[in-house]
Amino acid sequence: MTVKLLKNMIVFVGEIRVKHSQINKQAAVAMIGINSGGGIVNHIDIAGPRAGIVMGCTNTAGTLAGILPPLISGWVLDDDDSDAKRWQTIFFIAAGVQMFACLVYGVFGSGKRQF
Repeated sequence: MTVKLLKNMIVFVGEIRVKHSQINKQAAVAMIGINSGGGIVNHIDIAGPRAGIVMGCTNTAGTLAGILPPLISGWVLDDDDSDAKRWQTIFFIAAGVQMFACLVYGVFGSGKRQF
């Protein structure tokens, strides 16, 4: 396991703990910044001169993160946005998705040139 892979996994989990416990917004933003640095460099590591194309593909897929959460939140809340239990469900879904992404990245992530 490379240092970059391990660092990104630690930041994924730390981001979940900070964002979902409402401890410190500055720490959450710092962890997002630290994590982004590893992800952006990884495009260059695996694709070399084609990194721009790979970055475009991953950004297109990442756009789903801006489309799906409002839809899922609207479905879970169902016109009752004052129920704390429903909000807790939304945050648990978000944390679960991020933990799943962390596990997939940890198992399949690599900095080896692919093409």
